[in-house]
Amino acid sequence: MIMFASAESTVEDFEIRITSIRQLNDKTAMFAGVATSDNIVTDASTLIFVETHPDRLGGMEPAVGQHWEITGSCSKSTQRYERHSRPVLLVSATKAECIVPADHEALVKFISRDKDFAGISENKARKLIKAFPEAPHQAVLQNDVQTLADACDLTNKAAERLKDGFRKYHNIKYAKWLSNHGVPLSIVSRIIKYHDYRTIDLITENPWRLMDFGMPFDKASDIARQIIKSKDGEVSEEKYKTDPRRIIAATEDAMHKIASRGHTVATHRQIIKHLSDKHFDIKLAEAAIELAVRFKKLICVENRLYQLTGTYIHEAVIAKRLLKLTAIEQWSADEEKAYREALAETPFLNDNQKLATQRSVMYGASVITGGAGTGKTTVLRTVLSTYSSLGYTIQGVAVAGRAAMRMHEGTGCYSCTIAKYLRKDSPRHGDKYVLVIDEASMLDVQTMFALVTHLPDTARIIFVGDVQQLPSIGAGRVFADIINSNKVPVTILEKNERSEDSTGIPHYSECVIKGEVPKQLTMGNITFHDVCVDAIERTVDALVAKSNDETQVVGMTRKGFKNMAGIEQINRNVQATLNQDGKKISVSANGHHQFVDLRENDRVIFTRNNYDKAVWNGTLGTVHNINQRDDVYAEVHTDDGDIIEITHSMLFEMQLSYAITLHKAQGSQFKRIIITLTNTRMLDRSWLYTAITRAETHVDIVGPKELLLQAIATESKAMQRQTRLKSMLDSDFVVLKTKDDGTIWNIPKSA
Repeated sequence: MIMFASAESTVEDFEIRITSIRQLNDKTAMFAGVATSDNIVTDASTLIFVETHPDRLGGMEPAVGQHWEITGSCSKSTQRYERHSRPVLLVSATKAECIVPADHEALVKFISRDKDFAGISENKARKLIKAFPEAPHQAVLQNDVQTLADACDLTNKAAERLKDGFRKYHNIKYAKWLSNHGVPLSIVSRIIKYHDYRTIDLITENPWRLMDFGMPFDKASDIARQIIKSKDGEVSEEKYKTDPRRIIAATEDAMHKIASRGHTVATHRQIIKHLSDKHFDIKLAEAAIELAVRFKKLICVENRLYQLTGTYIHEAVIAKRLLKLTAIEQWSADEEKAYREALAETPFLNDNQKLATQRSVMYGASVITGGAGTGKTTVLRTVLSTYSSLGYTIQGVAVAGRAAMRMHEGTGCYSCTIAKYLRKDSPRHGDKYVLVIDEASMLDVQTMFALVTHLPDTARIIFVGDVQQLPSIGAGRVFADIINSNKVPVTILEKNERSEDSTGIPHYSECVIKGEVPKQLTMGNITFHDVCVDAIERTVDALVAKSNDETQVVGMTRKGFKNMAGIEQINRNVQATLNQDGKKISVSANGHHQFVDLRENDRVIFTRNNYDKAVWNGTLGTVHNINQRDDVYAEVHTDDGDIIEITHSMLFEMQLSYAITLHKAQGSQFKRIIITLTNTRMLDRSWLYTAITRAETHVDIVGPKELLLQAIATESKAMQRQTRLKSMLDSDFVVLKTKDDGTIWNIPKSA
């Protein structure tokens, strides 16, 4: 046995069962657990904290209930609570490896507590041990589902879950192999899930497959060198550079770089330019494109115009689905009666709004678009009332949580984020199902593809949004392409019904999107503060301090211009102004007491998806009830109406949100908006228009006059996006055929 004094000691190969994940990111892995082996001296209450770098986890992501073998330097500490204290063992791990416990009793607890075996109780786990006492792990992998179910008194579903869980741990050796080659933890789990036992063979065969799971080309190439060297020995530089696998991968990488600017197609010239940046001469670059087409990685859709095969499929499926929906045209006595009844509830609709209602009920796909306050929600409420009378099931979705909540409040239909909707099983509601997509300008091609493939074939789709707003972060301009194709019925709402003219918001935003400078830069409830960049922070502080309304600061970048007036700095300033005395979150990490700079009543935003908690990247909320109990440190009351308990790991998935970027604010409305102008690179009239129209009553624009004028003068960068969805819709294709050279034929309906 190893005895621990207060000084640091070293211990090898002791085992723990994880009880909580404290932190897990690209730089730090920290988890807590209890000892399951007897070569470490602790009493029953001792809590063990393990901290290490993610690269030392052997490619496995730690999770509650797992068993791990640890080697590292250790020291003792004490975790103090209000009424008691608890001994703590602090471990800085040089090695950490996930294991399946060999001891039968430990294996029973492992199965009953690990979420990968959810629903399998200790009693059921003991029946597994009784049925296969010699090698339960191997028995689960080798026997079929029915045999396991009969032997262990399990349902077939539980037996399948048991096999899936053990298969994951059987894959530890593949995860370790990837980790030893420098593949990051976040990518390892995705590869293992997809390739399973074929992982080593497939990655060895083509190391650039790592790019399919998010690894950058340069890093994949470094790993490829290692693998090729270990497999074939030294390879000449010339042979490596001209390796067909490498040059095809470089072409795909070029396409992904082009897609990051919003394009779904690329010209021959653009691809050559990106390849030349990687030191490809013109001959090698031409060969790379030719090979990529030959191996169906790229598709030549027109003369010297290319798409990634996956992107082509996405746009083609969207187009085909929408064309099928536009063929649905129905207006019988039932529709007329339901429409008249709904209209009686909103008799103030103008003719254009009535037309929008009729089109949305008549056709399988339709678009309602217009600027801020033109009555989109009112029209939608009438549309959905009509559909409800006709017996349709109605589902509302939006990219942003606040937009989904606003749709629910405005129309009464059940609404949620698209991310949450896609995690549900595909809806099954017969022929009468309507999906309403609000803030549709935020749709990228990948998200739209996910939606149309998730829906029943007979489901109708209504797109609602403002096409003038900032385009999606991801590639494509789905909403604009649908509108511009003239294949989907579109109604443009123009008359403003929401904002009174005295606010100035409708007129000001209309001037901006037209590229016209308003006669007065300050008018109505819009105030322009002409200040230099280094005075923006001061001005924002003063505005926030005297504001009584719900106020949201919207900025351009996190760091700002030369580290001035960025989102991060403004957040710190506003917190000090509004919530300096708020109770801080107190954290005991690895036995050391410290504070996290988040306070009770702070406004926060979640920065990553957390599926276990049903929280999505971009969810906004307010911190409440700071009072540590077990692994819960506070609550966040989200703007969607949910209450989220904040565990230790989630503390690192939140940021202050007094100031947020426009992409995070898009789809949301706030009483008052403060807009900061700092960055010329991303500034255009679409950005400014979107920022202004986030406000319901008041707008403050803060920054240099030349930046405001530049924004109004600069055409929206969305107009420069190269996409194919519009031309696919225009062609009315229904069949796809491939020529020998990889070129796609779009076969018109008339053919």
